[in-house]
Formats: sequence, C-alpha cells, structure tokens
Amino acid sequence: LATAGALKLVAAACAWQPTSGGSQVSEMRQPGVALALCMGSGVALASCAVHFVIAHLSRDGKVDNLVASHSTRNRRPGDDSNAIANAPLLQVQMRAAGLTSYDLAITPAVDLLKHAQLPVVILGWLLPPASLGLTSLAVLLQAVQGPGLWCLPG
Repeated sequence: LATAGALKLVAAACAWQPTSGGSQVSEMRQPGVALALCMGSGVALASCAVHFVIAHLSRDGKVDNLVASHSTRNRRPGDDSNAIANAPLLQVQMRAAGLTSYDLAITPAVDLLKHAQLPVVILGWLLPPASLGLTSLAVLLQAVQGPGLWCLPG
C-alpha cells in the first residue's frame, strides 16, 4: 500500500505525454486527474498506517467477537449507567520512597482501546478499495477527457 501511494504521487506530479503544438508545449493531463491521484495516494498511505496499527493490536482475531463486545444487548437489566460513567479512568498510587521523594504508579483503570478495535478493523477494510476507486476515477477522467477518445460527457 505504501508503494502504491508513492507511485500515485509520482504519477500525479509528472507530465503525461507532453506534446508540442507549434510554439506552445502542453501536457495531456486532464483537469481533476492530479487531484484524484493525490487523494488516492493519501488514502493508500493512510491505509498502510491503519494496517500497521491492526497488525500490532492485541485482539482475539474474530470480528464477530469484536462486534459482540460493541453490542448493546450485553447489558444486564440491573446495570447502573451512572456508575459506569463515574468510574475513574486512571488509578494513582503514591508511596514514600524516602524523606522527600515519592514513587508514583499510574495505571489505567479502563481499557481505552477496547472500543477502538472494531472501527480500526473496518477502516482497514474500507481504505484500500477507496484508494482503488480514486485511482480508477483518475484513469476514467483522463480517458473521457483526453483526445484519444471521441466521447463528449453529458
């Protein structure tokens, strides 16, 4: 994905098939092609970063289990939602290490990444096709607007 993103940036920056029309030199790249390729490159590089994060997440490997952990049906009827909302996020333990120094131990009381795993996995699924779609849009814009295809859109 990183290589594809880099190659899309190269394709967006280079002039495609330069032609000389008398004294003017014009390029054959059509409007919107460079923007679509830059956006496709950005999405491909973001997809590479998301897949790096997915590879380093500690999870059980099944998406069904992640969906079940996000389900609202797992709540018990007697649960108090205020008790969950008022729970501390961090626990701090302090003890004296000497006459004028202290040791602090700060531990998270809540798993902050528990509910972020499913959206990250879904992004990992959706970003590569989005990058491919933007690249296909750039190719179609070039083909439809270029002089090699005698088709007038609209």
